[in-house]
Amino acid sequence: MSTVDIVLAGARGHGRWHLENIRRLQDKGIVRLAGICELTP
Repeated sequence: MSTVDIVLAGARGHGRWHLENIRRLQDKGIVRLAGICELTP
């Protein structure tokens, strides 16, 4: 099974929860966090 590359747009607020889930899935080898784009500096 191949991994899916994911880019997270917005890492604040709800994005933090998404980041936690992405990290969990990455640890299992399901996805790979390819990048994070924060829209509000």
